[in-house]
Amino acid sequence: MRYSVLLGKVQGVDFSVKEADTSLLLARAGFLRHTEDASVSLLPLGTRVLRRMESILESVLDKRGAQPIELPQLVRSQSLFTSGRYEIFDGDVLYFRNEKGEEFFQTGHYEENVIDFLKTFAVAENEFPICVYFYSNKIRPLWDQTGTALAAREYRALNIFSAHRNMIELNDFLPMLSAAFCRILNGWGIQVIYTESELHHSFGEKAFALAADMDGKGSDRFFFCSKCGYMARSHMAKSAHSSHVEELKPAQKIRIPKSCNTYEKLAEYLGVPDYAIIKCALFRTEKSFVMTVCRGDYIVSKEKLGHLSGGTYLRAATPTEAALFFPKGGFLSPIGLDSDDRVHVIVDESVVHGSNFVLGLNEEDFVLQNANFGVDFEGNETADISVVKEGDLCIQCGEPLQLRKESEVLRLVKTGDEYSKRMGFYATVRKKRQPVCLGSYTVDLMRLFFITADKARDRYGFGWPHGLEPFLVYLFNDGRTAEARELTELIYQSLPDEILLDDRVLSAMEKLQTARLTGIPYAVIVDDALLKKRRVRLWSRRTGRKREYAIDLLLKKFKNGNRTF
Repeated sequence: MRYSVLLGKVQGVDFSVKEADTSLLLARAGFLRHTEDASVSLLPLGTRVLRRMESILESVLDKRGAQPIELPQLVRSQSLFTSGRYEIFDGDVLYFRNEKGEEFFQTGHYEENVIDFLKTFAVAENEFPICVYFYSNKIRPLWDQTGTALAAREYRALNIFSAHRNMIELNDFLPMLSAAFCRILNGWGIQVIYTESELHHSFGEKAFALAADMDGKGSDRFFFCSKCGYMARSHMAKSAHSSHVEELKPAQKIRIPKSCNTYEKLAEYLGVPDYAIIKCALFRTEKSFVMTVCRGDYIVSKEKLGHLSGGTYLRAATPTEAALFFPKGGFLSPIGLDSDDRVHVIVDESVVHGSNFVLGLNEEDFVLQNANFGVDFEGNETADISVVKEGDLCIQCGEPLQLRKESEVLRLVKTGDEYSKRMGFYATVRKKRQPVCLGSYTVDLMRLFFITADKARDRYGFGWPHGLEPFLVYLFNDGRTAEARELTELIYQSLPDEILLDDRVLSAMEKLQTARLTGIPYAVIVDDALLKKRRVRLWSRRTGRKREYAIDLLLKKFKNGNRTF
C-alpha cells in the first residue's frame, strides 16, 4: 500500500512526548479513530493487525478440527420460545419482522441458531466432537456493582461452539481449548489468569474466563485471594460472610412512621447499622417467583440467583405481581409465605449467621425488631446469593478478599444439554438416543486488540508481537535519481501486500519515526550511493541499526515468503 492513499496517517512527526493512554496513541499512530459517540472505528492499519490476530486464532481452531461457518445474526422468536429465553430479550433488544410477520431478535446470543443449524445434519456417533466458529458484532453491557446496565459498547467477537456426546468429553475439550489460547496470548506478551466467570443469560453448569493481567487497570471486577490464589468475577465470587452474632433477644413488633419508606431511612430512624436490616426482594423466574432474604449491607447477585433458580430468565417482580402475595404493602418479608408454594424463599448465608435483625412484616407502618432466622422466620433454601464485598473472607483459606480489576478476553461456558433437551437436538450414542452437550466460547477481539497494543508499547510506539505487524516492510526512496525511483517501485511490486511504501516528501528520519511508531519491523531504504553495488539499506526496529543488504537476496526472500532478514 502507498502511504499517500492510506486512510489514517500519523498525526504529526514529533514523537518526543509519550501518550499516557494507549487508545490515544493508537489514534495518533493512525490505527483507529474515536467517533463522537465515544465508539471506535478501526482504520486500515488497525484492521490489518486485527485480521492477523484472527488468522492466528483460526489456525489454532483449525488444528483442532474446528470448521468456519456463517450464521444469521438475528434469532427467530420461535427458537427463543422453544429454548425458554424469549422473555429475557422481549422488550430489551432490537427486533424485526419479515414479510411473513415472523419476529427476529438481535440478542448477541447464538445458541439457538447453532442448534437449529446443527440439527439439519445427520451426525453420526463417530463424527463427534463437532466444533464450529464464526464472527459477529456484539453489544457488551457495562454493569455497576448492583448488576444494573449503565451503558453498552459494540465489539467484534469470535464465537466458538462445540458439540459433544456427553459431559465427560466436553470437560476434556474445554481445558484443551483454553490451554491453546493461553499459549497464543502468552506469546503476545499477555499474562493470563484463569478464573470463574458469569453465565450472562445462558443455561449452563458453569462459566470460566481467561482474563488478561492488567495490573489492576482492567475493565472487569474480580475478587482475589493473595494467599491461595482463588479468583472469580465479582457477581460469582463466594466468601465466608462476616457475621454479627449477639445473644438472641425476643422479637417485638414496632410501629414506624410513613416517611420510613426505604431501607436506608428505616436504618436511620431506628439508629441501627445497615447490617442489622434484612432486605427482601421478589423476583420472577421462568417457572415461579423467588424471594431473596439478604442482609442490608449486601447486594443480591442476579448471577448466583439465576443459577440457583435453574433458568436464565430472572427479573424483578412488578408491583402488580407483588400485590398478589403482599396486598397490605409495607416492607417485604418471608413471614406468612410458609404455605405458599408459588414463592420460593432463599435466605442468604449472611442472614443465617447473624442475629437480632430488623425485618419487614408485609404490612405498612410495622416492622419486626430482633427477628432471627429459624425462630421468627424460615426459608425454603439457604445459599450464598449476595455479591462479595472487599475484605470478606476467602471461602477456601479464610484470608480477606481483594478487589482486582482485570480484563476478560475469553469466556468459556459449559452449556451442557439443557438447550438440546428443549430444542430437540439429540444424537444416537451406543444405540441410545440422548441430548447433545454443548460448549460455548467467546473471544472479545476488540478488547484483545487493545490489550495486545497496550502490552506491545515501548519508548518508540508499538513493538507488535511477531506475526501481528500491520506490514512487514516500510519502504521509501532516499535517492534523487530516476534509477532509485525505478528500484523502489520494483521492490514494492515484488510484495505489495506486505510493504507500506512511504511516498511522502519528508526526511528519512521522519519516515523512520513513522515506522517505529506503527511497529513495522523493517525499513528498506533506497539510496543513490548504494545503487552501483546493487544494495539497499535495511533498518531493523528491534535493534535500531542499519546495514547494507543485497537487492537480489532481498527480492528472493520476498518471493519465498521469508519474514526475517
